[in-house]
Amino acid sequence: MINYSFTCPFPCTNKINVDAENRDDAVMKIVMAGAMSCRNLTYQCYCEKSNVNLYPIPDEELISTVNHQMRIGN
Repeated sequence: MINYSFTCPFPCTNKINVDAENRDDAVMKIVMAGAMSCRNLTYQCYCEKSNVNLYPIPDEELISTVNHQMRIGN
């Protein structure tokens, strides 16, 4: 297992760590753990940390963002 981490983009500072077999597995585990959940189309897109409304993004863009911004290791 490899450790992957993801920190939600500004204005959020939510950090998620997962152990996964590979990059694709890590992306899905991070998304399921709540990465950028305030931007999900099924939510009202309100960020509690920054007290602002955010525009929703499609699932494909959310997955792409996680894939490009996550880090391998501690």
